[in-house]
Order: sequence, then C-alpha cells, then structure tokens
Amino acid sequence: MVYKIEVMKSSPNSKDKRIDAIDWMKGLCIICITMLHIENGILSVWVNSFISFFMITGFYVTSGWIHGLKQTESVDVKQFAGKRLRSLGIPYLWFTLIILMVDVAFYLVGHYSIDIIVRDVYKSIVLRGIGTLWFLPVLFFGELLFVIFKNRQQILFGLLTGISITIFVSILIHLLVLRTVDPLLSIIKMPLLVVQDSATALAVITATYYISHHLTKRGQKNKCEVSLIGLFLLIFSAIYLGISSSILPFPISLCSNFIISWIEPLGVFFFFLSVSGSNFVLRYLQYWGRNSIILMAVHYSILMEICNWITNHFFETKITGFASLACFVIIMLIQYPIAELINKKMKFLLGK
Repeated sequence: MVYKIEVMKSSPNSKDKRIDAIDWMKGLCIICITMLHIENGILSVWVNSFISFFMITGFYVTSGWIHGLKQTESVDVKQFAGKRLRSLGIPYLWFTLIILMVDVAFYLVGHYSIDIIVRDVYKSIVLRGIGTLWFLPVLFFGELLFVIFKNRQQILFGLLTGISITIFVSILIHLLVLRTVDPLLSIIKMPLLVVQDSATALAVITATYYISHHLTKRGQKNKCEVSLIGLFLLIFSAIYLGISSSILPFPISLCSNFIISWIEPLGVFFFFLSVSGSNFVLRYLQYWGRNSIILMAVHYSILMEICNWITNHFFETKITGFASLACFVIIMLIQYPIAELINKKMKFLLGK
C-alpha cells in the first residue's frame, strides 16, 4: 500500500486550516529552546549544537511552508502587517512590560543591578527584546519583507537579499567583537542583531516557500519519499556538525552554517509531514505549538530567573547537572496553568 501526504491548498477566501505537522514542529522547537536555556552540563556539545541549529529557524520553516500553501499571487501588505502586528507586536509590548516589572522586583530583592534594567529597556526600544522576546520583531520583519518581495514577484531577489545581509552583518559583528568592548559593543551590536536575524528569517522563509509551493502544485507526496528526504537532511546535518568546527575556517563555516540552519529544520519538518495519527507525545507537541508564544515569553526571563534567584539566595549555588533537568521539568509543569490562564482570562496579552 502506498501512503500519500495530502497537500492542503487554501483559497483566498477560505479560512486556513491548521496542519498538525506545523503545530508539532513549533511545539518541538519551543520545548527545545526552553530545555537548552535551562539545561546546564548534561547534553554534549554536539547534541547541543544539533538542537540549536533547528530550534529557531524551525519557526521560519513553518512560516515559509504556510505561505507556500496559499494560491494567492499577492497579499495586501497593510492588511498582513496589521494582522501580524496584533499577533506578534501586542505580545511583544505586553510581555516586555511584564518582564520589566519582574526586573524591578529582582532589583528590589538584590538579584539584579540597575544596569540590567537599563540594558533591558534599551533592548526593548531597539526591538532586540528582553530575553527571548527578540524573536517576535524578527519574525514580523522577516514575514513582512517576504510578502513585499513576493508581491513584486522578486522572490529570488528577496532570497539573495536575505542571504547577503545575513552574511555581511555576521562578518561586521564578528569584527566588532574583535575590536570593540562593552558598553559600546552592546549598544552597537543589539540593533545589528535585529537586522541580521530579520534577514535570516527572510531567507529561510523564502527558501521554504519555494519547496512548499512546488509540492503544493504537485498535489500529493509519497510519505516514504518525504520521510527519506527528511532523514537524509538530518543525517547530513549531523555529520556536518560533527566535523565543521574543527576543519572549516570562519568565512566558509559562516555560509555552511547558514545552509545547515535551513536544511536541518526542513528535515525535521519533513519527518513530521510523514507522520499521521495521534498519541500523547504528538498532542503534547501540538499544545505547545499552539501556545509557543506563551512558553517563549515566560520561561526564560521570568520562571528561569525565579529559579536562579531561589538557588542563589537560599542555597548559594547555581543550577547545574540533573538539578537543571529537574528545573526544566518543573518549569514546564508550571507553564501549563499559566498558558491556560492566559488563553481563558488574558487573551489580550496575545493580541486576541
């Protein structure tokens, strides 16, 4: 029996259906982000690198895939920008305010210095964001630029623009790190990182759009073929990450790392596309995929810092080893009632 993947096509007037693979992918990515932020001394360097290379750009892959499923040749830029400002900009503003209030609380109990509050205010103003909030403006700019290039039928030019800016700004930041010191380095570096990451988002979204758009035109895809392609991309990425750090010079490593940061999450996503059915793991991934903004915004600058304050203040130690793993489990458990509360009583935080 040959199993096929039904590729969803959306018409301009229809409400987009959710695709399970997209929620699974987003759920895996945000859980991995949370784990790597908390984990300390358990995972090997190679495992850490392998996860790091797909957990951020995985969100850009899902965005590009969704755009590729749509048959419309052009999108109303103002309408699109307004919609994404509500879903990304409003959470950025609300969670920035909440985290700054937490910063002040940490300052009052002696956990933070005034310098950290000043730094976080500056990062918020230049749209670098506090902690993980940097991701929201970057995704907005990446998607908006993609739509603009797509409307002008300059998708290839948009892809090359994203790649070129990413590489150029990466080299510029590398040179600044070698020749500049704080606080000037941080002042200059923060807005440059916004430009660099937005360009990366543009490039990955555009590249994934090409793949998704092509498969959408074909209509159906063999599940076995998709899973084998995904497996090949993951194996190739794993081998590369095992050897690249020791033999490749910086300029070549920069370019190849950029490619791996696209094909590795694409491989993970292809694996999810070949999966069907439902079980606890998939439902768990789906839940956090649909609540990824909440988990992203709360776990790092709030819950993790509370854990750090407790261990520093009461135990005079740092969270390492299996204690960090226990901290991760506790934070994930605490996040669930927080997500439920926000979804039921505080939807305004999400722009809803």
